[in-house]
Amino acid sequence: MPEFSEFQSGWGSLIGLGFVCLIVGGILITGLSAIEKFAKLLMPLLLLTILGLAAYGLVLGDTGAAINFLFSFSPSDLANPGLWAAAVGQAFYSLAIGQGYLITYGSYMPRGIHMVRAVGFVAIFNVGVALLAGLMIFTLVFEQGLDLAAGSALAFEVMPEAFRAMPAGTLVAALFFWLFFLAALSSAIAGAKVVTVPISEHFPVSANSAVVVGVGLVAILGVPSALSYAAPQWSIAGQPVLDVIDKFAGSGAVIATAVGGAAIAGWALTVRRWEGVMERTPARLTSVLVFIARWVCLPVGAISGGARSSAARYKIPQRCLR
Repeated sequence: MPEFSEFQSGWGSLIGLGFVCLIVGGILITGLSAIEKFAKLLMPLLLLTILGLAAYGLVLGDTGAAINFLFSFSPSDLANPGLWAAAVGQAFYSLAIGQGYLITYGSYMPRGIHMVRAVGFVAIFNVGVALLAGLMIFTLVFEQGLDLAAGSALAFEVMPEAFRAMPAGTLVAALFFWLFFLAALSSAIAGAKVVTVPISEHFPVSANSAVVVGVGLVAILGVPSALSYAAPQWSIAGQPVLDVIDKFAGSGAVIATAVGGAAIAGWALTVRRWEGVMERTPARLTSVLVFIARWVCLPVGAISGGARSSAARYKIPQRCLR
């Protein structure tokens, strides 16, 4: 298994970007039924793999340091507005809020779904998997004494070392990273769908041509990020381009688009229309949600944006940002 530093010294990231864009474009042109069937089978398998690796880390890794890192905090940290902005951004980014993904997923949702219950389950599972992933990685990070500031490369440096030490590690590594790739691929398809559908609806081009144009634009825009983890090692202010974009999107743009979109939807639709959209949801709860969308989202977004812009003045504990 090659070292991540060896991978960075070549052009693997750029080649991988092109390869993934070709796969995404091909799937969008041929149809989503195949990837939907694969996701239903492979995502539970990925969850079981993460469970197993988290258990492995808890047994053989530095469990005490990992738990302290993930769960300990000082009450004074809660007075840090930069921390709240980072937390809101991370929550929105992790749940794909404000990125267009939910438009894609929602378009495939059948009628009669209990919306609030479905959202609740998504949030619970998201937090649960995130905690498992944190235990999986950080128990091994501290056991191996690796740098916590490694950023996007951390999982690709920690997990290979763990796989080398475990029985049948090569097989487990192949399973984990292929499932990891397929999970990311499903998100990439959803994101590309958000780009290609407006092109086909607002311009006189066929659906297949819209896929080619949309995915091509995504590929071009992704080149700087790919080259930040390739031989040129493109960076901004000493940080890889990918990490800079990730921080901006995860704690800045996502908040703005999410709260802005919610406010627009809250004011554009009447309460009666919202009751039709929020099927099987009590009318009083729907009214509360509409009130939040109309009157709470924009102030919260403005406060979060202001906190984010001034976050450099605050020292945000590393244990809370990772």
